Amino acid sequence: GWLGLGSGGATRHSFVRQMLEGFQRFSGRSLVILGEEDLTGGEFKHLVEHDRAWSKAMASPQVTIYTVAGADHTFSRRSWKDEVARVTIEWIEGL
Repeated sequence: GWLGLGSGGATRHSFVRQMLEGFQRFSGRSLVILGEEDLTGGEFKHLVEHDRAWSKAMASPQVTIYTVAGADHTFSRRSWKDEVARVTIEWIEGL
């Protein structure tokens, strides 16, 4: 997976570290939308649950994490896309 396991781990680890540094530096609000059945999203949730720095970054009141029930990585069903759009609009309206 993209957490740095398996081949190409150093590159993936660097990417994940850069993402974390970006979240730590950014002072604005962030919306993270995950698909419940997304393997990459699952790896991200695992990272947040098991890495202290990621846990702290995602626990910020500036970060909202939303999970679309049953959805895959690309939100391939129309209902999932509609839910992503609705959640995004509501989040933007709340800024």
